[in-house]
Amino acid sequence: MSVNAEFDQRTRRVVRKHRAMNLRGVTHRVGRDGLIISRPKRRKFHAMRLILPVVLLGFAFKGYLYNQLGAEDYAARVAALADGNTAEQVGAVLMQPEAVTRWAAAQFAILLN
Repeated sequence: MSVNAEFDQRTRRVVRKHRAMNLRGVTHRVGRDGLIISRPKRRKFHAMRLILPVVLLGFAFKGYLYNQLGAEDYAARVAALADGNTAEQVGAVLMQPEAVTRWAAAQFAILLN
């Protein structure tokens, strides 16, 4: 590795750290030698960033099925799930058509036709 490559690598690290400090804020610590060290704050885990897309995809999937199967066939399949074991009964409760499912099905009907 040449001297310029090492320097470029260090400057990239410094610039990346500086941008992170501007975006997320800074924490300051005093080391054993008395030197004040500034670091970017750690990212926080937001559960909604994980849960919200899963819920939206679930509603989109239900709307797509509702659109493709039709109301009667969809209701018959959900009723068949309700007669099954515990896992199928939970699935039947989750797959019940509600207003969001019907709205998503209407959007799919517009999109696919």
